[in-house]
Amino acid sequence: SGVVAFGEIGLTGEIRAVSRTDARLKEATALGFARAVIPASSPEKNIAPERVTRVAHVDGLVRFMLEG
Repeated sequence: SGVVAFGEIGLTGEIRAVSRTDARLKEATALGFARAVIPASSPEKNIAPERVTRVAHVDGLVRFMLEG
């Protein structure tokens, strides 16, 4: 609850960056999401690390979801 995730999932499970990460995060915040899971390869570096988790593969996303 309160978590938004975005990215493109490749056929081997890698999570690829998508465009406009900053705009997506801003909109998610406006909609009330407190945390975000984004691709590790996203070029944006000016994102508060306490509210954003970066993952490179679907395995990382599953671990994040199971650990809360």
